Amino acid sequence: MPNYRAHALTGMSTAFVANLGMQYACLPVLPDGSRDLSKLDFVEAFLAIGVGLVGASLPDLLEPASSPNHRKFFHSSLLAGGTTGGVVKYCMAGKTENLNVKDIISDPGSRLLLAGQAAYYSHILLDARTPKGVPLLGLKLC
Repeated sequence: MPNYRAHALTGMSTAFVANLGMQYACLPVLPDGSRDLSKLDFVEAFLAIGVGLVGASLPDLLEPASSPNHRKFFHSSLLAGGTTGGVVKYCMAGKTENLNVKDIISDPGSRLLLAGQAAYYSHILLDARTPKGVPLLGLKLC
């Protein structure tokens, strides 16, 4: 079963790589087809590491591992997917119609928020690989 260290390292590296990938996608393409890598903001990328630590720790902060069956709503796949949609919608707020991906990730705050969401999802994916797995919804219906 993944422990805090595994979740933290995976979340931090996921957020770091996601942030750099989004920054790279926003760089203008030069006439020779390359991109000017000197424009990458490594301060933002290192901030993403901290955001990733928080995002990856969030499910266990909200539902501590006090028993083998602790995974409920905040560990559910539907919540992870639903919050991803909410984060993307938030990042789109105030932007023009006919958005493309670059419009959504052009803002550093949006990139950090999306990197944190990727780290949250990394926690759910690590837990999904365990024998207990993760619940689809996490709520008891009956």
